[in-house]
Amino acid sequence: ESGARALHKMPGKKERDTTLLDLRQKIEVLLKPQLLHALEKMDTRLGPLQQCVVMYAKLGKMEGLMKEYVRQRPGQVHREWFAYNPTVSSKEEEDALADDIEREMESDWNEDPMKVPTKNVVRVDPAAAFVGWLPTWYENVLNLLTEERRRGRSVFGDAIAPEIVAGVLEECFRPLLASFQSRLSSIC
Repeated sequence: ESGARALHKMPGKKERDTTLLDLRQKIEVLLKPQLLHALEKMDTRLGPLQQCVVMYAKLGKMEGLMKEYVRQRPGQVHREWFAYNPTVSSKEEEDALADDIEREMESDWNEDPMKVPTKNVVRVDPAAAFVGWLPTWYENVLNLLTEERRRGRSVFGDAIAPEIVAGVLEECFRPLLASFQSRLSSIC
């Protein structure tokens, strides 16, 4: 960079600029695995991510880093959204229900082998289950955004942090739009 500035009035500027651009792109490709590793480990160590930020800034490639960062941050929120199933309760509730049904089947079998147990059959109202679950999911989104406000300042600085938080918020919902519409349609 500083060499290019020193030679700015010398012939061949266009070729030098093209070469520098090509080198920046190659370096960005080489830095990508380090960035992905730093993003995976940022819950325990921010140093490697901060080093990546410095290198990407020097290359003038912050937009690519920010895009990757924003894309990866809401992963847990997405997993929680797509794992939601109104017919599945907690493991403890499932185990207790299975035990109750087994006991009932054993006792009913002894009385009448053709009788089908009728107690403990759980019917889940999908609308009530979704409405009950949704505030917890939104709370997790809010917790992520709160953490991003803090982490964004630490990693990217005060000037870029608001853009990062807004990007993470958008990315929380972007892949869920069709699923959200489908869930609302199914319960209304």
